[in-house]
Amino acid sequence: MTESTNVLSDREERASFQRRLLERYGHSLVVVRANYPGNQKHTPDTFYVVETMKKYLRSSSNVLHETSTTTSEGRVGYLILDEDPMSLKRRMVDLEESHPFGRLVDIDVLTLTKAYHRSDLGKGMRKCFLCEEIAQVCVRSQRHPLHELFAFYHRSVLEYVETNPREMFRYALLAELSCSPKFGLVTPFTSGSHDDMDARMFIASIDALSPFIEDVVGLETDDPLLFSKLRTIGRSMEEAMFRATHGKNTHKGAIFLFLILITALRINPDRSTLNQTIRTLTEPVKEDFSDEIQPTTVGLRWHRSHGIGGIRGLVVDGMNPVLDDYLPFFTDEMKRTQDMNRAMVKTLLHIMSTLQDTTVLKRGGLDGLSWYQKQASKHIDQDKEAWQTFSEECISRKLSGGGSADVLAIVIYLYLALSKEGNL
Repeated sequence: MTESTNVLSDREERASFQRRLLERYGHSLVVVRANYPGNQKHTPDTFYVVETMKKYLRSSSNVLHETSTTTSEGRVGYLILDEDPMSLKRRMVDLEESHPFGRLVDIDVLTLTKAYHRSDLGKGMRKCFLCEEIAQVCVRSQRHPLHELFAFYHRSVLEYVETNPREMFRYALLAELSCSPKFGLVTPFTSGSHDDMDARMFIASIDALSPFIEDVVGLETDDPLLFSKLRTIGRSMEEAMFRATHGKNTHKGAIFLFLILITALRINPDRSTLNQTIRTLTEPVKEDFSDEIQPTTVGLRWHRSHGIGGIRGLVVDGMNPVLDDYLPFFTDEMKRTQDMNRAMVKTLLHIMSTLQDTTVLKRGGLDGLSWYQKQASKHIDQDKEAWQTFSEECISRKLSGGGSADVLAIVIYLYLALSKEGNL
């Protein structure tokens, strides 16, 4: 499935899909959509917001069935709940008015015979983001420039994320997942080169991993057993990931990179010396490269046979390419365009063009990696149509840069963390 840009047809398809769900399951249907200005509503922010609200509803409701779509309307969540529709609508209105993301979503409640509205509860119409006027009045009169509305939405997300390392972790991984097109990797629109994975599996993995971030930030940074404890948490995270994905490796590399990065930033948030902190923290990783140890992973086997370091080599080197190349590249793109999806796609291509990605090596060998890197470099400054064509060719060759995606996620995390500290 490719990314849709036809808002009217997507709305019509959503209405038809809602009816089919209600005909099949009955009960009450809750529909969660981004309350986002403009015609193209699929962004990293809206994807994260809708997934966060869905996660909240799962934890607070008796959900009988759940599914999602992603179109030009953005991420849309559908939850069948065994609850009286009027009581449910009252609860959803309360959520819209009390949750930090309440203003950023529209939560509809429907049955086969009725759509429930705020007016059914004696509630007035929703207010504008930027003033006290009714939102629809501002929309129709185009009172506020779109860039001001986009900025409000983004600030609201950042205020929620920046105070919580667990949510910053979720945001970085969900933003990476939302990125499209993505050259053989899983997106909300396609499983890419992966017959056994989809976006829903990645979201389940992210939600299973995120609670462990509390354990990571709870460690004493001067503990002489710090790295050993990080590895213990990492093993627990891998086990949780495999349970959530029924044995599929969605984030094994990302787990390792995030454990190192989050801890290094707690020790030393100064970007200018962060690489040395990472090298010191990961000194024990060098033992994994010992000729006396039998290689147990794809990355270690490629290191033994061809001297390719993989993500272990990246951290032992202090994540220098991330700090000195990939992060500045992403930052420059964000400053230049303020289009996060475009910045992510271009940064991903830049990473792909230089990273010795062992996921690509596993699927395509050295020839596959060489082709992947050359094509990525060639496509960095091309248009979306060319990107889509390259994506389709990656899928036809069954190539997928999982390591590059993991690195993109930590670039996003670094961008958020260092921006918060004023150290970007």
